[in-house]
Amino acid sequence: MSDTRVLLVRPYSRSVYGYPTTPLLGLGLLASILIKAGFKTMILDLRLKGYGNENLLAAITDFKPHIIGFSASSFDYLNAVNLCGIVKKNDSSIVTVIGGPHTTMCPEKAVEPEYVDYICIGEADKTISEFVGAYPDKEKMRQIAGFGYKDGNKKYFNPKPEHIYDLDSLPFVDFGLFSLDKYRVGKNLTLPLFTSRGCPYNCCYCCSYLIHGRKYRPRSAQSLVQEIEMNVRKFNTKNFTIADDAFNFDKQRVIDFCNLLIERNLQIEWDCPQGIRADKLTPEIARLMKRAGCKLLAMGIESVDPDVLKMVQKGETIDQIKAAIKAVNEAGIISKAFFLVGLPGDSVEKIFRSIKFFKENKIYIPRYSMIVAYPATGLEKWVKENAGWYYDPYDYVTTHNECTDDIGVQFDTNDFPGKERLKIFRYAESEAEIWLIRNKLIDKFGAFTGEILALPFHLKIFRDILRLAFKLNIINVYS
Repeated sequence: MSDTRVLLVRPYSRSVYGYPTTPLLGLGLLASILIKAGFKTMILDLRLKGYGNENLLAAITDFKPHIIGFSASSFDYLNAVNLCGIVKKNDSSIVTVIGGPHTTMCPEKAVEPEYVDYICIGEADKTISEFVGAYPDKEKMRQIAGFGYKDGNKKYFNPKPEHIYDLDSLPFVDFGLFSLDKYRVGKNLTLPLFTSRGCPYNCCYCCSYLIHGRKYRPRSAQSLVQEIEMNVRKFNTKNFTIADDAFNFDKQRVIDFCNLLIERNLQIEWDCPQGIRADKLTPEIARLMKRAGCKLLAMGIESVDPDVLKMVQKGETIDQIKAAIKAVNEAGIISKAFFLVGLPGDSVEKIFRSIKFFKENKIYIPRYSMIVAYPATGLEKWVKENAGWYYDPYDYVTTHNECTDDIGVQFDTNDFPGKERLKIFRYAESEAEIWLIRNKLIDKFGAFTGEILALPFHLKIFRDILRLAFKLNIINVYS
């Protein structure tokens, strides 16, 4: 066993969903890989309630790591940079690394801060053990695929490692590395699963392909059920959530997965909150998923205007989306849908139509987000050619999200100006929130009483109180 010790950290970040309710899947997998390779590894999730910089300093004192790796999205990247500074000022010999979506998307800028020694680009499953194993030889560490660094005024980026195609060869995530009680909602513990990587579609606003590529790489149904069985026994939980971008791309794999769950009588509950493909869902598969314990399916609808869907290369039609929602609802599964405000070709009138759409099609949980043109995406290129920036793409993604007091508008067009975008976004957001609260109350008290009890929530102050209770994990009305 190597004496090299690795601390993996998720920085603090504000979230519209409150404190985290599932442990970290990506860092959990990397930690499991490192432990299997013989390296002492610890995970620290600074998003948890009551956690702060003092927890990081305590971990440095007690665990004495040689390498600290931070996983960061664009929205918490600056927090990771700040933590690198805290680490270096505490012990300059510790090697600091930032990985995650942001460093893969924006390596040139992400590597610049003084206290960031390395960035990780792309998937690190194959190379993380090589990188740690090369410590403390700086020259060897600088040669590992998928890592970038700076030397004086020059920046260096090694090629991305090849993707792993046999995902069944990866170890199961050891959730025992986490303080699992911190993630419970009441007595319930939900554990995440990844079942595939890569998305073959070409939605212009999506940046996930930069990390996982466009080739769809699935795990086998057998491997998934084995992992679930292990976690049921080990952690006495019956709740799982699937973190895929396109869980149902392979229909037969979904059928095999569901049949195995049913055959082994696991009686778990699971959901797909990230989104499934509407064009890949049939009523028969929806009913089978319900029998196998599925309780919620989300879809990225984005827009209900056919021309907008074509412009963003969604690859789905409105009729396919309607059919999928109907299949989910009729199967008795909670339907959830994501809508985007401000896509190419969008307008106030089209957002109003989307509000009417989610009500007419009885989508249980509608969600609205302001569109973001991430660097290196097709949408960024479209904005440069067809719209006007309010914020530089890089600056926006590192400083704005839906939890900021002023989300702002990153860009606008002549026929959909910024003030209109923000106003209709806030209106759609409130309509979706009221609709969900109404649905929850009707479920609990019946149609007539539920409608009456929902009336006060048309006032923002009541929704704010409810949202605060949700963020504190007191209730789960927004899930």
